[in-house]
Amino acid sequence: MFSLLMAIILLASAQPAPVAPVIDMEPAVSADGSLAFASNRSGGFDIFTVDAEGGGIRQITEGGGKDTPAWSPDGALLAFSWDRNGDADLFVVPREGGAPVQITGG
Repeated sequence: MFSLLMAIILLASAQPAPVAPVIDMEPAVSADGSLAFASNRSGGFDIFTVDAEGGGIRQITEGGGKDTPAWSPDGALLAFSWDRNGDADLFVVPREGGAPVQITGG
């Protein structure tokens, strides 16, 4: 299953290949079959999604330091950890992207 998910990610990418090796990791599948994953394809690690039909890759977060995506049961939100200043906290963001909302820490 993991290999299939990674193949979908690679096939959906319409961006030119970056110079540095791309690391796609920690895939999470939503109830509708959409995929969220952490990747360094934008420089630092951020959260990306691919829709269930294998459409293009969409960057959901910016700025690096993010990993471990997880979908809400209804698929409307993505939760992820964000290591800011050496302290990882939990955040949520709408599946379309937007301003992350901090859930843990201070």
